[in-house]
Amino acid sequence: MDAYKRNLIKETLSRSENLAKVRQLMAENVGATLAVFTNVVCEFFNFKDYNGDPQISTCGQALVAMDAQGLISLHGSINFKQHDPRESPKKQLPHGCLPTDVPEPVNVPETVEEVEDLRLVLVGSEADRQLWNCVMEKEHPLGAGQPMGYQLFYLVQSKHGLLGAIGFSGASLKLEKRDKFIGWDDSQRKENLDRIVNMSRFF
Repeated sequence: MDAYKRNLIKETLSRSENLAKVRQLMAENVGATLAVFTNVVCEFFNFKDYNGDPQISTCGQALVAMDAQGLISLHGSINFKQHDPRESPKKQLPHGCLPTDVPEPVNVPETVEEVEDLRLVLVGSEADRQLWNCVMEKEHPLGAGQPMGYQLFYLVQSKHGLLGAIGFSGASLKLEKRDKFIGWDDSQRKENLDRIVNMSRFF
């Protein structure tokens, strides 16, 4: 399954013949958690990444989006907390958050040249991801969100404390102005989409 098709999980599942199978899998897995059910869907439709691992994150987001569109009804079948639609999406933390507030940086100089031990730290552990989530929830107007597809996160650390965070994710499948600016037709977009990266969050 090439990079473009991996990014078409939602479109694939929304096809009439596949949608019927998704509903059948839901009926066969009533009470399962969303993570467990997503793994079932990934295995059935062979949604795998380059390493052969199931694309749990991307597939899960596709299923939730399909639920929001009314294509399927996860609530009542799949076991996950139903949030109040009036609640800000900033409260939805896909990887959890820290139980305590993130410490404020101290004695931060006025210019970047004066910042000591300034460095980018690749988020690799669950603790770092929780820290990243909490920082975004506090500082970014859109919150941490739930990035789709491939994801890469960084923390901006220093001797003074945490100064910022950055998040990258997979490109939008279709974006008219972007595709027109680049000069892509449909076939070119399919072939080259995996070369585009979104900067999803920055502060």
